[in-house]
Amino acid sequence: MSEQNPTAETEPDQPVEAVETLETLETLETLETLETEAPEPDRPSARRRPRTATVVRWTAAVLLLVGSGTAAAFGVTAPARTDIPGLATPNDGRYSFAPLTLPPLPSGRSTPAAGDQGHRHYADLRSLVLPPPKGAVTPVLTAAPAASSSPSPTSSPSASPSPAATAAQPTAHWAACGDFAKLDANPAQLAVIVTENACRAAATQVWTAAADGTRTELWLQSFGSQDEAHQYYLELTTRSAPKDVPQPMTVPNDTPLSGLSDAFPRASGQSGTGGTQPVGRFAYLESGDIVATVLMTNPVGVGDQPFQQVVTLQSDLLN
Repeated sequence: MSEQNPTAETEPDQPVEAVETLETLETLETLETLETEAPEPDRPSARRRPRTATVVRWTAAVLLLVGSGTAAAFGVTAPARTDIPGLATPNDGRYSFAPLTLPPLPSGRSTPAAGDQGHRHYADLRSLVLPPPKGAVTPVLTAAPAASSSPSPTSSPSASPSPAATAAQPTAHWAACGDFAKLDANPAQLAVIVTENACRAAATQVWTAAADGTRTELWLQSFGSQDEAHQYYLELTTRSAPKDVPQPMTVPNDTPLSGLSDAFPRASGQSGTGGTQPVGRFAYLESGDIVATVLMTNPVGVGDQPFQQVVTLQSDLLN
């Protein structure tokens, strides 16, 4: 029987120890690598610096944009629209009027639009006449006789749409009903018409526009009822014409006034020295117990827009 070598039993253990030693060395190297790549705890990351700078730049850009937008908005809204280049509207001849307000009514009376009192106007007749536009020249008038049917100046305002808190002093003045006939081409005939239809009161207003020199004369005539006023309106439209509007005729440019149900606009067939505009225009308006007359004359010519504007505003005050 052969003898065994005692050293042979320890040989298989040597490779195992070598492997363990190799693994230990690799672990140490890995730890060293991680320690080297890890950032120091007391020093901020390099990636945070560009991000902070980007945020600062964007914030500054937003603030600049907001500031510029605010300045631009202020620059556009602060001045008048007509003072901004490119936004100004060419002047078409219309006048500049102060804001219109409805006059006060006697206590317990309603507006003519309500219709429960026969479309009667109970306000001071003078306050229903369209006031002059800004810059207009009005003649100096002597004291006119007061109308017996005028409402009391101490009447309290009723719940009418948008009345003035305190009634402004009317710019129009009382006139005799018969004086209206002096405007007509046949004053004697018109005087008879006024008398037959029993005009109860009249108010008038005259001005000359500074912008174009057009003379405007307004008349309001009050009657006892809507039926009486309607009969007078029919006779005016068929038997009367102002002497300062020669050859009266319909004008296609007055078609915007067709929206007014009770308006009778006419223009002179004679053109002014300034071109093709007529030397005169007039319109009769009917509203309940009141008949209104708008007369505009100018030797140079009366424009479409001013005439339509005045007629429309006068109609608004009556309705």
